[in-house]
Amino acid sequence: MIRKATKADVSRIAEILVFVKRVKFRPIFQDDDYSFGKLQVLPVAEQYGKPDMLEHILVYDDGGIVKGLIRIEGNEIVELYVDVFFWNQGIGSALIEHAKAHYPVAFLWAIEKNTDAIRFYERHGFHLTDTKKFEEDTTEYLVMLTRGKRMELATERLELKPLGTQYLDTVNDYALNADNARYMCFLPNRDSAETLAFLQKVEEEWNKEDPGFFEFAILYQGKHIGAASLYFENGFGELGWIIQKDYWGHGFAAEAAQAVIAHFSAHGCRHFIAHCDTRNAASVRVMEKLGMTRTGIFGGRKNRNAAEESQEYQYELILFSA
Repeated sequence: MIRKATKADVSRIAEILVFVKRVKFRPIFQDDDYSFGKLQVLPVAEQYGKPDMLEHILVYDDGGIVKGLIRIEGNEIVELYVDVFFWNQGIGSALIEHAKAHYPVAFLWAIEKNTDAIRFYERHGFHLTDTKKFEEDTTEYLVMLTRGKRMELATERLELKPLGTQYLDTVNDYALNADNARYMCFLPNRDSAETLAFLQKVEEEWNKEDPGFFEFAILYQGKHIGAASLYFENGFGELGWIIQKDYWGHGFAAEAAQAVIAHFSAHGCRHFIAHCDTRNAASVRVMEKLGMTRTGIFGGRKNRNAAEESQEYQYELILFSA
């Protein structure tokens, strides 16, 4: 049975954490001061017994014996451990599948050298990304794995990867910048919390079997510089893009949008539209470069930072089968 952890589980949780970490991580970190000094059952039990920690933990309870645990915070699987005496009995699989079924889990971090764990997560629908960071106070890397469709596009200069919370800081570079979002209806965001909420929604959509929209991070030379999107409605796909202002003027928006069109047209989408403020000459050039045709001009557009309404152009691209 998988259930919420209670105060009565704390000592067992601490035992599992301490002994599994010693078995799995001591060979990697080679730090006996930590493994046998700092890492002790009593202080771990004290830490994990706090209400704000315990509320995020589920345990695998087999007839009153806690054999494993998983900690989930927001969209992240923070920890998953199974007592070494009960490995290879499907307990870890049960915990992660329960999390996927009942929580909006979208990503996790794993120690790069813990290849057994990475293969386990990949078997359960998580995909290794290029995102990594150092484990605190060590020289070992943590790597990010994300859940959902593994859809990546590439052009001569760019990579397009599923947008998600791992890009929070670099999304803020353009999403919080009033100049960058001058002609946008839904930007700039008010604060980083609003950006995070949007990215969590994006991750939830990527995790669906049949997403209604796709948001891609645009990477140039490994650096996240913007986003491209396609939202489906009434049989057509609406294109969108934004590029961090330091990278304007290099044709990145058109190159990314063309990759999106090429991919989704190959999978049956033949009708694309896009809109922009009539004063947004750069987006007009992008749409024309994509071969789109202006099919309308409408009033009533309200950009988020604007005091008054403006007009917008509508452009369309209809592809016919050969």
